[in-house]
Amino acid sequence: MAEASTERGPVVIQSDSYNKAEDVLKEHCEEMWKEVKQLQAKLVKIRHQDHSPVTSNASPVLDIYLARQKRLIAQIAVMKGKNPSKLPDNEVIQFECVKEELEKSVGGLQDTLALVRSEQKEVDSEIEKEEHFKVEVEQVKTVLQEKLNEALRQQQAGDNAILIREMQRKELALKKHCKKIMRHMAEFVQKHFPEPNESQLAKWRKQHTPTADDSSLNNVEVLPLIRILQDLLNQCIDSPHNAYIDIDNRFWPPYVELLVRTGIALRNPHNTQQIRLTPFHL
Repeated sequence: MAEASTERGPVVIQSDSYNKAEDVLKEHCEEMWKEVKQLQAKLVKIRHQDHSPVTSNASPVLDIYLARQKRLIAQIAVMKGKNPSKLPDNEVIQFECVKEELEKSVGGLQDTLALVRSEQKEVDSEIEKEEHFKVEVEQVKTVLQEKLNEALRQQQAGDNAILIREMQRKELALKKHCKKIMRHMAEFVQKHFPEPNESQLAKWRKQHTPTADDSSLNNVEVLPLIRILQDLLNQCIDSPHNAYIDIDNRFWPPYVELLVRTGIALRNPHNTQQIRLTPFHL
């Protein structure tokens, strides 16, 4: 014996089945309508039973709320005592109801999909606008940054120019002050430390000449004290890292000893034939 097929094909609604399902639905609707009338009658009866005259001292609003409360309590009691309605057992009716619900769901989903697509287009358009705006902002930022850098460079150049002019002004003032000091120092030296006379120079040459035939010191011109001071000062300014000057035959020994003993000059500890100006600024 061949086995019976367990597969079910699509439900085919015949005209007789449809008429029968329609009759069943009508009967179901009539039963529900009877229940509605019964519930309405019960509500009217409860309303007449619970109705009480409003006293002069009672609040009308409070009476209204109390009546609503009683009605809601009665509706809750009726719903608790009633079995939930369900679809008839007829297969055709169930198929039509499910089909209708599915069509409603599909229609709602299609509307939702159309709305989502429309919103997506708007969002894409907004994103495109924001990206374009971002590019413009970046361009403006780049231009402003270039202008800021140029302004900073100009400001720095202006500051450097101002600094250079200030240094030149100070240098000029320093030179004027140095000339003034040198002039006063020359006047002071010429007044209190005159140059050695010929007898003093002859005596010095005689003492420092090893032999009578040696005339190496005869033609030497002794440097004046102001010239030695100028050389010490210029060497200190021009070469502060090596401010020593060499002592030769032009330096009269009393001048050198005077400068060293008074603390104006210092001898080189490694070479006694070199002196430098004392660094009074340190």
